[in-house]
Amino acid sequence: MPMVDITIAGRRHNLQCDEGQETRLKRLSGYIDSKASEVLRRNPQLTEARAMLLTSLLVADELMDAYEEIQQLRTRATLDAKAHEESGVKAMEKIAERLERLAGELESA
Repeated sequence: MPMVDITIAGRRHNLQCDEGQETRLKRLSGYIDSKASEVLRRNPQLTEARAMLLTSLLVADELMDAYEEIQQLRTRATLDAKAHEESGVKAMEKIAERLERLAGELESA
C-alpha cells in the first residue's frame, strides 16, 4: 500500500492509503489543511487539539448542509417527475379521447 506525505496545520503526516487513492488523499488533506489554517488564523491561541476539533466541526457542518441540499434536490426532482408524469397521462387521455371520437366518426360514416 502506498504511503502519502500530507501536511495539516503545519504538521507533516505520513499516511498509508489504498492503491490509486493517493491523489484523493492529498486533495482531501489539502482541504482540511485550508480549514485548519483558517481556524488557527482566526484563533491563534487555540491548542492543536482544539483547532482540529473546530476544523472537524466546520467540515461536518459543510457536509450536513450538502446532504440537506442533496435531499432537497432529490425531493424536488421526484415532485417534478410526478408532475411531468401526470401531465403526460393527461395528454395521453386527451389523445385517446380524440382517437375514440375519430373511430366513432369513421364507424358512422
